[in-house]
Amino acid sequence: MNKPPLFVSTGTRDQEVANFLNNLFVQAVRWKVSDIHIEDYEDGVRIRLRHNGLLVEQYKNLDKHFGRELGSKIRARAKLPLSDRETPLDGRIILHIEGRYVDVRVSIVPTSHGESIVCRLLDQQNAGMPFEAIEMTSEVRAAIRRAMERPDGMLLASGPTGSGKTTTLYSVLHELNEPTKKIITIEDPVEYRLPYACQIPVSVNTSFPRAIRAVLRQDPDIILVGEIRDSETAKVSIQAAMTGHLVLSSIHANDAPTTITRLMDLMEDAEGRKADPYLLELTLSGIIAQRLVRVLCPKCKQPGPPENGEALWLKRIGYDPQQMTVYYPVGCEECHNIGFVGQTPIIEYLEITPEIRRTIKTRNRENLQKVALKQPQYQPLIHGAISKAISGITSLKEIRRVIRDAEI
Repeated sequence: MNKPPLFVSTGTRDQEVANFLNNLFVQAVRWKVSDIHIEDYEDGVRIRLRHNGLLVEQYKNLDKHFGRELGSKIRARAKLPLSDRETPLDGRIILHIEGRYVDVRVSIVPTSHGESIVCRLLDQQNAGMPFEAIEMTSEVRAAIRRAMERPDGMLLASGPTGSGKTTTLYSVLHELNEPTKKIITIEDPVEYRLPYACQIPVSVNTSFPRAIRAVLRQDPDIILVGEIRDSETAKVSIQAAMTGHLVLSSIHANDAPTTITRLMDLMEDAEGRKADPYLLELTLSGIIAQRLVRVLCPKCKQPGPPENGEALWLKRIGYDPQQMTVYYPVGCEECHNIGFVGQTPIIEYLEITPEIRRTIKTRNRENLQKVALKQPQYQPLIHGAISKAISGITSLKEIRRVIRDAEI
C-alpha cells in the first residue's frame, strides 16, 4: 500500500500553506491531540488543539487570507468542494505520519465570520490497545472478563463524549478477535480499523437499527454497536443479545446504575409505556462507566494540603481533608509547561448478578447502587478518582472538572 502523503504544494504560492499544515499535523500527532480547531473571527484566525481533553490555543490572529488558504488546502485534501462556503461539509483524509496511519475526519461549518474547521485525529495505534493495557483494578478486570467469556449478552460502556468508551470497547474486541469468531462493528463513523472484522459505517441509507437487523443474518458471534442513542437501537440491540450474540455498545449516562435507568427510559414506546425490565434482566451482563482524567507530570508535581474550596468539597462528600495530602500541577519543560502528561481512566464496573437482576425491576438508581456496593470490584467513580488524587496521579481540580457535583 502506498503511503498517503502529507499536504503537498501545487506551486511556489502555496508552499508556505502546505508546510504550515504538515508541521501542525505532525505536532498534533506527537502530542496525541484529538482535534484541531481552525476558526475564523472578525480580525483573524485562531488555531486550537484539544490535548488531553482540553483546548489549548496554538496560534491566534493569523491573517484571514492565510486562514482561507489553509481551509482550501484541507478541502482539497478531503475532496470537498472549494466553492461551497454556505453548507456544512464532512470529509476524510488519511495521512501517514511518523510510521503510522492517522485517519482525519474533517467537519466544516459556515460561521458569521467565515467558517469553523475541526479535524478529528483517529490514531490507529489506539485500535490495537490490549485489554491488559487499560488501567483498572484486577477485580474489575476479572469481572469484565466474565462478561467477555459469555457467548451472548450485552456489555455496555457509559460516559460522556471523550471519556474513552470507544478505546475500552476496542480493547475488548482486540482480545476477542480470533479466527473462530465473526466480529461485526456498526459505527457512525468507523473510528478504528480492526483486522479481520467486518466494519459497517452508518449512513443516510443505513441507520443503526437497520444495520443491526441486516448483520443478524450474517452469522455473527460478536456485534459492536457504536452508540445506543434512541429507542429503536436499544430494542434491536437487546434483541440481538437475546438471540445468541455478544453485543458491545456505548451509551451516555453518568454512572453504571444510571445506565440501567437510562436504557429503560430509552426503551419506552411512543405512547410513553414503560419497557419490560425482564428484557434487561435477560440480556445485560455488565456496565463499564468511565471518565478520563489528566495525569500530573511526575517531574514537576508538588504535594500539599487540599486548598480551602477543595477541603470543603471533600468534607461534603465524606472525606477528612486534614488527613490528606494531594498534588498540584506546576509545569516544566517535560510537560510543555502544562503540568500534565497524558490521561488515565477512572472505571466503575457493575456486574449484572442475580441480585442486580432482581433490583432492576425497581427502576431505582439508589436501590441499584446499594446492591452494587456489595460487589467486591464495584467502586463509585468519585471514590476511584479520589484514590488517584491521593496517589498523586491526578489533581482534585481535575477530578471536579470531569465528575460534576450533581453526579456524586
